[in-house]
Amino acid sequence: MPSVRPVVSVVTVVRNGAAVLARCLESVAGQTCPGVEHIVVDGASTDGTVALLQSWNGRIARWTSGPDRGIYDAMNKGIAMARGEWIHLLNADDRYASPRALAEALAVLDPARTNAFPVWLDYPEGDARLHRPSGGWPRQLLSPAILHPGLIVHRSQYEAVGTFDDSFALAADHDFILRLSRRYPPLHHATPLTRMAMTGASARRLWRSAMEYRRVAQRNGMPFAAAWAVSLFKYAWWKSPRGPRYLLRKWIRGSVKPS
Repeated sequence: MPSVRPVVSVVTVVRNGAAVLARCLESVAGQTCPGVEHIVVDGASTDGTVALLQSWNGRIARWTSGPDRGIYDAMNKGIAMARGEWIHLLNADDRYASPRALAEALAVLDPARTNAFPVWLDYPEGDARLHRPSGGWPRQLLSPAILHPGLIVHRSQYEAVGTFDDSFALAADHDFILRLSRRYPPLHHATPLTRMAMTGASARRLWRSAMEYRRVAQRNGMPFAAAWAVSLFKYAWWKSPRGPRYLLRKWIRGSVKPS
């Protein structure tokens, strides 16, 4: 007798993330909705991640460990392994906004739309800000107004637009969201889905991130000169001592940040 398909597959990719992965695993295990399948794809870690995953045998639906070509190749592997109707990619150093986050999200999903949810951004300085998705494909072309950790994607949508182009090291998620939102008009939901740690590779490699944005923008319809201008502006803005992090700290000081 065939097994029942999970409602949602949560895919987590990790490499040498033993220090942060346990919190992610506990966040998924603590979700109140039934029918959640958690898949972990490890990139041949050497720091104790595999031992941690072994200790979670029986509580994770499936995990694998082996070499890959980077984070997006690992994500594609996880998507291929997923059996759920819906698929959510949860980074190893991220977690759900609340134990009811998936249950509340699943109640409002529309397979004919790009389902985008707010994401709490947790900065190393201790600041937190709620990023709400906005606009459609044209807005996304200029800047990521829809964040990847805030997306839950129907398996038929991956079949229609494809998965991640792993020729990009940092911006394949932006490219994917542009392809997705162009075909499926965005539906902006109100309930926060995840808490995202702002310590990723793109935050550390700003020049490469800007240049990959330029390639993505051109591929998805932005004229050559405009793509160069916007990417250079982005790089200068993020490198500036009065760039987003400075303004964020000024704006949010004294505010109450949820746990």
